[in-house]
Amino acid sequence: PEHCFPKLTFEFCNGASFSWNQQPVAQNVKDFISGSYDVLIDLTPSYLHHIKYLSAVSHATMKVGRYVEKYVEVYDLMLQVDDNNSIEETSGQVIHYLKMINNNDDKQE
Repeated sequence: PEHCFPKLTFEFCNGASFSWNQQPVAQNVKDFISGSYDVLIDLTPSYLHHIKYLSAVSHATMKVGRYVEKYVEVYDLMLQVDDNNSIEETSGQVIHYLKMINNNDDKQE
């Protein structure tokens, strides 16, 4: 039945989703923060501070992002890729390293 198929959705946020003091005001952002996720992958450039904030306060079990020294405390796995790299290049590297980690976990059991 149709109700048994997983439904993939996505939401957008922008500067208007946050108040003047950077607190989330949009309901979809508040819902994201309160959600629980296995892996959060942040492919955004380092200058998108709102997204870094969302990553920091997320309840994700594992957080992956681009390496930026000031965000070392936010992510569990960071990749040293330039902000100018395309999403395709960056996501390919993320998938590569996550597969390596997952394969290592399987071999240890």
